[in-house]
Amino acid sequence: MKRTRPNIWLLAICLSLLLAAPDCILAAEPLVLPVADDFLKGSILHKGGGPTGSLIYEGLVTKNSRGGYDGWLAKSWQSDAAARTWTFQLVKNARWHDGTPFTAWDVKFTHDYMKANHLWLSTVLWMVEQVHCPDDHTVIFHLKESFSEFLDHLSHCPGIAIIPRHIWKDIKNPMRHADRHLVGTGPFAFVRRIPGQFFEMKRFGAYHGRKPAFDRVILRVVKNTDIQNLALKSGAIQGMDAVLPWIAPILEREKNISLLHCPSKRLYGLCFNCRMGPTASPAFRLALAHLVDRERITRIVFHGYGAPAYSWLMPRHAADCIDKTITADAFDPHRAQELLAEAGYHLKKNVLCDPSGQPVRLVFVLGGKGSACVVEKIAAVLREDFSQLGIALELKQVDFSMWTKEVHKNHLFMSGMPDLMHDNADDLTHFQTHSFFGRPNWYGYSDPEFDRLAADLKQATATDERRRLALSMQAILARDVPAVPICLADSLMAYRTDKVAFEGTGETMYGNLVDLNTLLAMTPARAK
Repeated sequence: MKRTRPNIWLLAICLSLLLAAPDCILAAEPLVLPVADDFLKGSILHKGGGPTGSLIYEGLVTKNSRGGYDGWLAKSWQSDAAARTWTFQLVKNARWHDGTPFTAWDVKFTHDYMKANHLWLSTVLWMVEQVHCPDDHTVIFHLKESFSEFLDHLSHCPGIAIIPRHIWKDIKNPMRHADRHLVGTGPFAFVRRIPGQFFEMKRFGAYHGRKPAFDRVILRVVKNTDIQNLALKSGAIQGMDAVLPWIAPILEREKNISLLHCPSKRLYGLCFNCRMGPTASPAFRLALAHLVDRERITRIVFHGYGAPAYSWLMPRHAADCIDKTITADAFDPHRAQELLAEAGYHLKKNVLCDPSGQPVRLVFVLGGKGSACVVEKIAAVLREDFSQLGIALELKQVDFSMWTKEVHKNHLFMSGMPDLMHDNADDLTHFQTHSFFGRPNWYGYSDPEFDRLAADLKQATATDERRRLALSMQAILARDVPAVPICLADSLMAYRTDKVAFEGTGETMYGNLVDLNTLLAMTPARAK
């Protein structure tokens, strides 16, 4: 008991600081939600994309949970047969938060400004040759080549938020600019923020779309999950997302707390560094794939809030493009042992040694994509299973900022990507040699035939042709095993039923509360 007291006191002190907000903030009963870090640091251009989680800013279209697209600042759109010319008809009643009318020239300016300043987001628009505005409410994108997934890139991958021309045209160095006003066209307008403490927004009365039910929203910086749990129980916050699967049943037993359960919102997978050590060998990677017990991991780590995954595509949206016959990497320790023996590996005093007689020691990089706690638990299960064949697995915790560099220097890592990154055939291209907007993929994986198929897929518009290409690409991935899909994890959100009610949440994109579709579904709870 004595050992736990300091932690309890620390949590109590942090919770008291959370509750000690200025009276002017709490008096109007705003919706208060936790965030793990400062919201919209610097400016929207620092965010690295403009999905629905930006709240203040909007794009032309947004992806929905049905696998299609909804209008945002665009009310309709169409492309030519070759998917090279894309025409967007814009809404006519949108305004910037300072009252200035939104027009097509803001869209063209956003594109031109990003490219002129060599912003990272301009790589999303690599295929755009020019943007033409025949009038104030029509925008035409002329692409350099056919690209059927253009809407995907605009909406969420990572998404392009439109910025106001009348403000940004005078800003010469956007990446060094600290935006103090954050003027967008979205349903929420910026009020104020205190870095490290909170970010406050108010409902924009002149918003052109569905208006939020809450007059104000305060996003409080609460980095510690335990403190978030305490704040939710006390009523200091009205909801929290990224609820851990082993904590969900505990919260649900609390009075006035309920769970929102969104199935299969994140795909977790074991990834290999294909350029170093034993994981550079496809045979060795396939052997390890046979040691991945998906059923056991799902049961131990996700407590029923997930399902085993056997494809890198989400079956909910891409069922027709998934090859259900590819099960070569199913759990089979005996087959793993056979493959290792065929490759010259052997056991010596219960330690697996490579063909030269050296013990096999692998390093698993923790952190990065997905929930850190979840990744660590999956890695712990894998370490236990690998040890049965004498494979030593070291778990290496790294800071998020160093994660990308570390995965290129070590053997194994975990990806935990949102379902929107795996919901159609084109999303298989993240295994392409230069997949992340011209950058090398995480895996160090390269296959000329796969790259050729991925390039063909980008230009294919016919459904049958896209399906054929996707199945061919999956066959190559099954052969080379650059990564192993493990689990389709559910998204869990908790909220105070005495403060908040929901009017449908089926359209939530990322399965979190700071998501426009989720936030718009939230209403004040009716008095009992």
